Amino acid sequence: LVGNWNIYYGGKWHNAHLDGGVASMTEFVIRKAAHFSSYFLVGLFAYLGLKRIFKINWLGPLFIWLTVIGLAAFDEFHQFLTGDRTPSVHDIMLDGAGALTGILLCLIGQAVHTLIMKKKSS
Repeated sequence: LVGNWNIYYGGKWHNAHLDGGVASMTEFVIRKAAHFSSYFLVGLFAYLGLKRIFKINWLGPLFIWLTVIGLAAFDEFHQFLTGDRTPSVHDIMLDGAGALTGILLCLIGQAVHTLIMKKKSS
């Protein structure tokens, strides 16, 4: 499936031909999907768990998103300290995009739920 994909990431192109085969390309896609999806879940559940403590509605999502980006930056710093791993600002951006997607999906779900409840009550 990923053998014909061309992905521009981190300032260079990735595909099966350039990355050393379909297995390497598959590993690249799985690693990047893991970045996105794990921080998607962190952003989603952090927002769901902490939204009630913010009195200003827009402050909660912003604070949680920036906090998750900070967590991703610390994770990349840890990779910098580890010998065989390469830190990347692009991974921090990917992690932040995953967290933002999770938070926005939750906000959209809440808005839809509020609209449905308003229609039911009237």
